[in-house]
Amino acid sequence: MPSYIAESYLSRTRRAELASQATRARDAAIALAAEGLDVAYLRSAFVPEDEVCLHWFIAPSPATVTELGRLAKLEFDRVIEELEQPTEEPCAPEPA
Repeated sequence: MPSYIAESYLSRTRRAELASQATRARDAAIALAAEGLDVAYLRSAFVPEDEVCLHWFIAPSPATVTELGRLAKLEFDRVIEELEQPTEEPCAPEPA
């Protein structure tokens, strides 16, 4: 199943809203999943330098993520598919 990043503007002065936005995104994903949609909330992050809030989801389409945002009362500026390549082994410094 594809995963997506939903991006929205969040000013530095409103950075405390990240927790609330993450909770609303998670709750909306749970509500849509209860209705039978294959969707999951993964995480959220705030990038202060760019004043951007990012939310990661697993969903069948960008339209599903947009609907999730509407339900959560979040305005996403864009929803983009993302691809990850997990490392096979954790990257850690070698012991001295």
